[in-house]
Amino acid sequence: MKKWILWLILFTFPLSGCFASDTSTLAPSVVVPTPLLTITHHPSNTATPYPSIIVRLRPTALKTSTPTFDATSMIPPETWAKIATFDAIDTERPELTYDKICILMTVDGCSVISPNGQWAVFRGHQKGSGSLSIINMLNKKRWDISYYDITGNSWDDTAVDVEHWSRDGRYLYVSPRPVGDGGEGWFWRDYIQLVRLNLENGTWVDTKMGAAHSFSPNDRYIIFRRGQNIVAYEFQTGNEYIFGVPEEYTAFGRFTWSSDSKQIIFVGTEVDELLSDALSKEPSGFSLFLIDLEGGEVKTILEKDERYLYPLEWLTSNIVLLESLYIMESDGNLSPNNEPYTIDLETKTVFEYEYP
Repeated sequence: MKKWILWLILFTFPLSGCFASDTSTLAPSVVVPTPLLTITHHPSNTATPYPSIIVRLRPTALKTSTPTFDATSMIPPETWAKIATFDAIDTERPELTYDKICILMTVDGCSVISPNGQWAVFRGHQKGSGSLSIINMLNKKRWDISYYDITGNSWDDTAVDVEHWSRDGRYLYVSPRPVGDGGEGWFWRDYIQLVRLNLENGTWVDTKMGAAHSFSPNDRYIIFRRGQNIVAYEFQTGNEYIFGVPEEYTAFGRFTWSSDSKQIIFVGTEVDELLSDALSKEPSGFSLFLIDLEGGEVKTILEKDERYLYPLEWLTSNIVLLESLYIMESDGNLSPNNEPYTIDLETKTVFEYEYP
C-alpha cells in the first residue's frame, strides 16, 4: 500500500509539468548572497526528468574604506602661525604674493622668512618689472627692491630672487633674474649680480661678488669667481684670499663648502659653453679641485673625467657626493646623465652611489 502511494505522488508531479504552456521562473526575494534559483520545466509526452537547477549568484558589493591621509596634520603649529601672519599681510596688501609652498614644505628654513623670524619676503611688480617687498612682521617696516632698481631695465617676466640671509639678521642678499632660462648659465651661475640689502635702513649695494658665489656654512666667508681667479672674502676682516686657476680652464665654479667651512671643492672645464658643438667634438670632461683655506693651496682631485662629475654636498669630512652631468657613449656622443657618485678625497677613488 505504501508503495502505491509513493508511485502516485511521483506520477502526479511530472504529469502536472506536461500541461505547462510556458516556462515558469522562480525569483524569490532573497538577501545576498542567497543564490537566485531558476527552475525550468520540460514539457514532453514522455516521462519528464527532474528539473534542472541553474544557480546564479548575485555578487555582493564589498564595502571598502579607503584610508585617507591628511598631510596638514603633519605640519607643526608654528608653521601654521607663520602662514597666518603672511596671510594677514597679504590681505592688507593684495598686490603682493608669497610662496606658501616654501613655508609648508621646507624643513630647514624657507628663503621667504629671515632666520630670526622677523622679516617676510613677498613678490610684486613695480616700475614695469618684478620686485621684492621685505616686510618686518613685528613693526610692519617695509623695503622694496625691483629688477628695474638694480638693472635700470623695465622688462616683463623679470624677478628678484633671494640668495642669502646673513646670520646676524642685518642683511638680505638678492639677485635680479632676467627673462628666459639662462641656457647653461644655471649651471655655472657666473652671471649672477649679487646685491646686499641693509635691513636696518633699506639701502642696498652691488657687492661685485656674484659670479658663481657660495656662502660658507658659518657665514664667515663668501667665495666667488673674479676673472681667472677664485676669491674667498672674509666678512669680519675684509680680507681676500685669492687662488689662481690654470688658464685652460675657461669655466669653473659649483663651489661646495665642507661643513666646517675650511675646504671648498669645485669643478672646472676647458669648454665654457656646455651646450656648444665644441663640447661634443672635443669632450674634455670635468676636473675637480680642492681648496684648503688654512693651508692656502689648491689640489687637483680628479682630472678631465668624462663622466662630467660635479659636487653636490659633503657627506663626511673626506667623502663628497657628486653627480654626473653627461656621459660619453660608445659612439663618441655625449648624453645627459644624472647618476650619483661619491669620491673619497684621500684615495681619490670614485664610487657609484645609491640614495638611501
